[in-house]
Amino acid sequence: MFLTLGLRGRSAQAPRAGWTSAAIRDAAAVIMPIAVLLNHMKPFSIPAVKELLSYDEMRLDRLGDEGTRTCIIASVSDTDSTYDFLFALLMWQAMDVLCDVALERYCGSLPRPVHFMLDEFANIGKIPDFERKIAVIRSRNISASLLVQSVSQLADNYGEHGADTIQDCCDTTLFLGGKSEKTTKAISESAGKQTVAGVSVNDTRGYNYSTTHNYT
Repeated sequence: MFLTLGLRGRSAQAPRAGWTSAAIRDAAAVIMPIAVLLNHMKPFSIPAVKELLSYDEMRLDRLGDEGTRTCIIASVSDTDSTYDFLFALLMWQAMDVLCDVALERYCGSLPRPVHFMLDEFANIGKIPDFERKIAVIRSRNISASLLVQSVSQLADNYGEHGADTIQDCCDTTLFLGGKSEKTTKAISESAGKQTVAGVSVNDTRGYNYSTTHNYT
């Protein structure tokens, strides 16, 4: 495709004097997306990445088979986002393949539960269609635990609506503390209000000793 467009080994030609403004806009509309695509494809030219993607040894379609016990540990830098897309593609492909296997081989549900433990979920790249995947994987006998530092991180990657969808699809929320006003407010509102029974004891010491109990 790139050879046909004449983009191999040279940059696009500068607009000529006879070009109209409409022609320049049309040319830019074609060239810019291609330039963006080529920029995103650069990591695939790295020898280590090409080697990693040249073969498959994980057999993702077998993770939910009966009698199978498999643990896949994928480690990615939490400070360098260069290869985040590889991890995001792995998670997307694993969920997509397992959902298809559940429908095609096992009438909708995998015989063995598959659990995704996604630590630093907001720092591992954006998983394509995750908002839709998390809403349906439960019926396939697939579950996921998402660990984030704050709710705002989800919104940065998936937008406000996507972040709300992801949170709504999580049955259990475990809050370990934080300073984000938005996160703490959301947790407080989710917890609601509760009446707590208490008792206070007042002692008066002296010649006339007395004790008072107040129940609230």
